[in-house]
Amino acid sequence: MAPKCSGRLISGTAKPKTHLDPGDQDRFSPQLGSMIFFGGRAREIPRETVLLSRLNRTTSALFDRISSSTSSSQSAEYLPRGGSTSRSTTLLYIPPKHQDACHRCHVGAGPPACRAGSPSQLARLDERLCFRPWPAQALRHCGQLLQPEDTSDYDTYKTGDWLNNWWNSNQNLISSNSAGFAGAFGQWALGNPDWTCRDDGSNSDCDLDLCDNRVLNDRGDDIRTTYYVLESVNRLHTYFTGVGQAFTTAALGAALSKDSWATTFYKDKDDKSATVLKEVLNAVATVVGIGATFAGLGYPLTGAVGGAAAALIGGANGAAGPVVDVHQDDTFQKSADLGGILGTIVVDSLKSFTTANNQLMAGQSYGNNDIRSYLSGGAFLAYAGVDKNAVTDAMTSMLIGTSINQLYRTQKIFVMGGGACGDNQGIGSGPSEAVVCRDGKAWYLYYWQENDVISTTSHQWGWVASPPGAEKLGANEYGSVTVADIINSSLDAYNVAGYDYSNDKAASRAEEAYVSGWGNPGAKGAAWEGIFTIPVCDVGAAVNSDYSGKEYILQPYGHDSRPVWCGAICGGDVQKTKDFIHAANMDGFMSPKHLCPTDAGY
Repeated sequence: MAPKCSGRLISGTAKPKTHLDPGDQDRFSPQLGSMIFFGGRAREIPRETVLLSRLNRTTSALFDRISSSTSSSQSAEYLPRGGSTSRSTTLLYIPPKHQDACHRCHVGAGPPACRAGSPSQLARLDERLCFRPWPAQALRHCGQLLQPEDTSDYDTYKTGDWLNNWWNSNQNLISSNSAGFAGAFGQWALGNPDWTCRDDGSNSDCDLDLCDNRVLNDRGDDIRTTYYVLESVNRLHTYFTGVGQAFTTAALGAALSKDSWATTFYKDKDDKSATVLKEVLNAVATVVGIGATFAGLGYPLTGAVGGAAAALIGGANGAAGPVVDVHQDDTFQKSADLGGILGTIVVDSLKSFTTANNQLMAGQSYGNNDIRSYLSGGAFLAYAGVDKNAVTDAMTSMLIGTSINQLYRTQKIFVMGGGACGDNQGIGSGPSEAVVCRDGKAWYLYYWQENDVISTTSHQWGWVASPPGAEKLGANEYGSVTVADIINSSLDAYNVAGYDYSNDKAASRAEEAYVSGWGNPGAKGAAWEGIFTIPVCDVGAAVNSDYSGKEYILQPYGHDSRPVWCGAICGGDVQKTKDFIHAANMDGFMSPKHLCPTDAGY
């Protein structure tokens, strides 16, 4: 991508212009600065300067000479005829004997040495437009001139390979600088050995002042990759300083710190909700990893940033682990304790993760990765900063969903479906208020409510109803979690690991999604795979079966709705059906098969 310079063209041809022709005065403005083609590429000329390889009659016709210089370059000041008398123009004549001075040419990003040419090219150097070495104040090269079109430019220009080579070639510079890598790179790229990018309270130790920087401008062919690394390091530092404050606990506390919140989603003869909810802590590290990665990487993701994603989620998981361990022995007498404990764990974990900044900037590894992994693929090249609201919303919905899932998993709550959307296939019809239709199949969320009074009627077998608290979802403090989230998340988890979607599986799948670029867990919130792991039974195979009472397999909600499951209803497979019954806490539960004329088979 060519530098986006401003100014006017003296020549629009692909060949360099060696003299001025009549009419060129109209295309030249000392006040605006000018452009000229050098070697077929547009280059910027600082204001009030034009360089010519020969002075001719046209030149004298367009300009009045007002002063001379005794410098070896034989420069002279000229005033454009008919122009303002307040500004003059420097015309530089470089004769052949001074061609060595021409060997430093402006190539758009600074005054690096010109490419060494053949003898014949050097012999013609006097016919080219060349530049003297520039004083720093004359050259204005700002970062926006090389602003990448997108993060793929990082790999397009092989910045990762370039950084690896620089890293390996400058170990002495890194080791001798008290700030390690960042200080060494700042010294090399900016002339600033104090460019530490440490998280030590300073507001300026990672600033990028690219304009008029002689050191950066002298990097020649390396200037683009140098700039990309500088920008990426600066924005990674911004990420770390922001992620520690990315999560606010207000919404989480509102949902999970009320004395009665758990009983909203939990109905059981024995109130063991507090004990059950302590298991939520085992899932927090994964949620923290997802949140930290979501804070750093935008959507959609690509496989190019996979290395950075792995570093982020692995680093955050590692930071959360010790914090979770500290809270494992917290007093957990009632469910209302959960909100405060979860909030503390998340905040402390994210703050702990920010300590990675100083280690990475020093050139050390954090976990299994050094700063090169975090920068890979241009992950932070155009990073816009932490969206604190988005991070808070995503993590809050995941933590609330995980907490509700823990309560639901102890009750007779399940997802059933697999027939056509709209039903009418002879296997009954599910509740329209709790359905998701995807890939042409309908899936329903159920709770088998046991009869809580002595009865000799058919109600003794219980009935199917909406799960406890489901009516609260999608609004107010539970607005970030919906019934559709429960169904979709559970289906995705079941499709991956059946009824054995563990915390370890959740962690590995989240990392895989980010690294491979096939999903963004943070963006999906509570709908992300495995936030809910409600047992699933696919009864689609029953459509073509001869199971007794199959027209009652699916039922709407109601006090008189009692499904009948006579046969291997889950996938037409006896073992799958047994596994489902076990996962749904229905072992020994006779209600769904009490009308079966023969053994139901599970």
